[in-house]
Amino acid sequence: MKYTIYDRKDNYDQVIESKLIHYLQANKIEHLNYASSYFVLTFQMDKMIGLGIRYINNFHPNSYYFYIDVLGSFQRRNVGSTILGLLEKNMPFIAPFQCLINAENRVANHFLLRHQFSLVRKTYDVEIEQAPVETSSRITRKLNELSLGELSEVKRLFYLNYLHYHKSVNPLNSKLDQNTFFKSIEKTIDLKRSEVLYDFVSNSLAEQKKIVSYILVGESTEQSIEVAYIGGEFESNIQYYLGFFCSVLNTLLTEYQILYLESDTTDFYMSSLVKHLNVNPLGQYNTYIKSFDEA
Repeated sequence: MKYTIYDRKDNYDQVIESKLIHYLQANKIEHLNYASSYFVLTFQMDKMIGLGIRYINNFHPNSYYFYIDVLGSFQRRNVGSTILGLLEKNMPFIAPFQCLINAENRVANHFLLRHQFSLVRKTYDVEIEQAPVETSSRITRKLNELSLGELSEVKRLFYLNYLHYHKSVNPLNSKLDQNTFFKSIEKTIDLKRSEVLYDFVSNSLAEQKKIVSYILVGESTEQSIEVAYIGGEFESNIQYYLGFFCSVLNTLLTEYQILYLESDTTDFYMSSLVKHLNVNPLGQYNTYIKSFDEA
């Protein structure tokens, strides 16, 4: 077998590019064709039978993300191990390798563990068709109804939560602040259906109304809608926030048959909500990381 290193930034090759694009399309992984990707192409004679991709995620640039694909008839022949070894060489800078795979893919999970990767996070796909009915009175408001000052407070709270719950696995790009980060995801958020929760906070003069929690709703179809992000000011107030979350979920369920979300084991608020709803996940994905020592 022949293993070809292909870095289109330094050495663009029309023939290799054509074979690469064909393989990506045939195997429905075109979404991994980043301009800055580093490729390892594997050939048996003139047939491309395997591919390795290394790339940087601009939101989380502290790790290399990678993907390995080997045609079924060539698996268990050390092709994947060779590809991985080549991806690990000639890194522009030393950084961990990271990937997300389906937990049901036992071969891939065992492959990563065998190559010194560690399981660092589990992500669950969850569908919600009903939620506990909450009758307590709360002060809430839609995101599109907030003043500029209130929206700035939501951005701050959302940014701090995202920063905190991702730092152990894939830290957020340090170049992003609360405004640039929110702007980068704003188009995916339904501002009319997303809501915030207020509470009264005492100071030396009087009580002030303050935003303490949020639920950001994402993309939708005719029958379903995504619960994209939830969070709050203090983990210790989770019971108060859960009532708010469930109230919003029930409102959404009057419009949609199904709500769906992703819950990371590193995200306190999503994990707490899934536990409170007592629903079984539809699927599980595992995040693996391998670190390297500086030379």
